[in-house]
Amino acid sequence: MKILLTVAALLIAFSYLHAQVESTGVPDEKQYLPVFNYDIVNFPEPDTSASRIDIFVQVPFSTIRFTKAPTGKFKSEYSITVSIFDQNKEKLLNEKSWLEKVEVDDFEQTLSSFNYHLSYRGFLLIPERYYLRIIVEDKDSRKEFKAENLVTVRDFTNGIMLSDVIIVEAKHWSPESNTIYPNVSRSVLSAKDGLPLYFEIVSSKDAEIKIDYTIASVEKKSISYNASEVVAVTKGENKLYKKIEGIDLGLGDYMLTVQIVDEKSEYSVSTQKRFIARLPGVPFIIKDINKAIDQMLYIASSSELDSIRKAGSDEEKLQRFFDYWKSKDRNPATSENEVFNEYYRRVEYANKNFTHYVEGWRTDMGMVYIILGTPSNVDRHPFELNSKPYEIWHYYELNRQFVFMDYTGFGDYRLITPFYGDVNRFK
Repeated sequence: MKILLTVAALLIAFSYLHAQVESTGVPDEKQYLPVFNYDIVNFPEPDTSASRIDIFVQVPFSTIRFTKAPTGKFKSEYSITVSIFDQNKEKLLNEKSWLEKVEVDDFEQTLSSFNYHLSYRGFLLIPERYYLRIIVEDKDSRKEFKAENLVTVRDFTNGIMLSDVIIVEAKHWSPESNTIYPNVSRSVLSAKDGLPLYFEIVSSKDAEIKIDYTIASVEKKSISYNASEVVAVTKGENKLYKKIEGIDLGLGDYMLTVQIVDEKSEYSVSTQKRFIARLPGVPFIIKDINKAIDQMLYIASSSELDSIRKAGSDEEKLQRFFDYWKSKDRNPATSENEVFNEYYRRVEYANKNFTHYVEGWRTDMGMVYIILGTPSNVDRHPFELNSKPYEIWHYYELNRQFVFMDYTGFGDYRLITPFYGDVNRFK
């Protein structure tokens, strides 16, 4: 029996005349933004040797472009194309494309990354390994965003088999309902309220099986939760609604493992689901509050950082952290703190692009990028004669440029331009 799934609304590189210049242009930041989320889950399909792949695509309003309609409302259109290839990407096996339309009353809603549109499509596939590609295209800007993944479709026809797990939106959790609202981003705001799950077990016989639940920190590689229960399953498809209670997770990435064990036949099978534990109002990239405080180096004063660090408890430290960023909110009337989000977006970009011997946010390039943002233009000179590799970052609005030189030849660029005065403030 199929579950009823209710889906809620939701540089060009070029070269200069000088041959020594490898490329010029601004950093490509968009690839590090959460342009869309997706989840791919494998479930049994009754009365067939095939099984079902359900694909959920969640597109934040901030990703797509809205235009004002004659009615006064704001509308957007985007397309989704899901392509399924063999695992070697040599042959296209199946493809679905569809158009989504979004309409909202208030322009402010179109700017929020917390508002989103959710889509769903299902595929019946023979158990095998496949390569999936998802493309989201905004119809107004014509921008495309792509995600790719290798997926294993399992055979549910033999023994006792376990489907993938869907993490359910906590506010829509109801074991009595046949409606599943998936948490596609797998971002869990408050683990203290429990972690609601949905999965299915297919059994070739009536049996009692043990289900083990484990939650482990991906970064710390430590077990945060471990529990078991014994359930009776009947022959055929069994739907399980489970809410893991009594967990208190800190910020970070976690891996949920669900394992079923038939002790009589010494048979076991498991599935895993990665998710993010976070706090309301905290940007997605923050996974360690102490590190996030250290990263405030380029915006907060020494006394402000000391005040936050010396808080008497973790709760007080978090409150002082929030209070500081609240004081920086340029538009408190909106639901988002743009300065807060932008600052840590730059930190994330620096870590992904400038990490070398130290994390990217600690490097000279990271410092300049976090404080000043995207340069107007970048000249790269990796092969100059009689010179070490260097880059020039231009900030036209500030009438400033900054030169970074790689003295070692191993990509460790150091700032050789003075960095002081009004420019030495987060902008």
